[in-house]
Amino acid sequence: MLEYQGRFSVFDASRIRTYDLHQRPSKVGLEDLITPERLAGTPCTFGSPELDAVAEAVAEARSAGWPVILFTGAHLIKNGFGPLILDLVERGILSLVGMNAAGMIHDFE
Repeated sequence: MLEYQGRFSVFDASRIRTYDLHQRPSKVGLEDLITPERLAGTPCTFGSPELDAVAEAVAEARSAGWPVILFTGAHLIKNGFGPLILDLVERGILSLVGMNAAGMIHDFE
């Protein structure tokens, strides 16, 4: 077994306390999730030339049979956009979604 040789002391894992997820307050509830149905009837433009260009490039890539990969941090999930990402995957618009570990935790929550 290798002995730790780092400059920081090793923390005492026996001091870690856990609690039930149901006791943890959340900033986003089910009623806050952004679903495709909730956006129905809204304009298909973002009001931003840069975002409109990204949307057009994604559509062109998929039309050409190229994969589209979304790399994101946790904030999309934390702020309720998970159902939109799922919809884009299910419709074949996104080929792959990659995110950091915080994104997975927020999705689980």
